[in-house]
Amino acid sequence: MESKKCLSILALVVALAVISCAQSHNITVGTKYFGDKLLLQEKIYRKSEFLRKIVIEKTFKVDGFISQIVAEDQKTNGNGAYASVIGGGPGQREVTMKFKSQRGHSIKFVVKIYGQEYFTQKK
Repeated sequence: MESKKCLSILALVVALAVISCAQSHNITVGTKYFGDKLLLQEKIYRKSEFLRKIVIEKTFKVDGFISQIVAEDQKTNGNGAYASVIGGGPGQREVTMKFKSQRGHSIKFVVKIYGQEYFTQKK
């Protein structure tokens, strides 16, 4: 009975480890509202360097007000980079993001910014 309990717990731990390793590191900041449009879509890529972590800081400027930022990790095997917002964001016209790879791995993201277009009044 004791060995069956230990085997069940071990199987559960292994299953959770496999599930957590097989995930990408997507982030979503803000909320997409009715009428929002895709203001910007850009691919972020930097190849890996042996035993090094890679860091990219990039500012995205749009012609409108940001409501939602989606950064989709294209590496779905758990080796993808991490993305974070370090400046600007929803309610602003620009956002600065930081992408940090895991040691020895590349950065491969697609960034999508949604919001309301900004129109200037013509005279």
